[in-house]
Amino acid sequence: MNKEDELKEKEWEVRMLQEEVAASQGIRIRRRPPTGPPVHYVGPFEFRIQSEGNTPRNILEEIVWNKDVEVSQVSNNHFILLFLDLLFFC
Repeated sequence: MNKEDELKEKEWEVRMLQEEVAASQGIRIRRRPPTGPPVHYVGPFEFRIQSEGNTPRNILEEIVWNKDVEVSQVSNNHFILLFLDLLFFC
């Protein structure tokens, strides 16, 4: 097994342990709902209705959901900057 696979396995083990400890204490943190709230169109306007299923239950869920958005944005920006470097400096 290479180093990358070992690291992924360790991360998985740590995540499972954290979830097990949290569950034993009655804490359950959901990941962001995959679809989010549905969009409703009324004339030229659109809006989303918040419901129990697509809003965070506690501050920890809100932090996890916001951090997920931040990480994906940084990841996307990283690839754009890498592409621009390759484009202009090659």
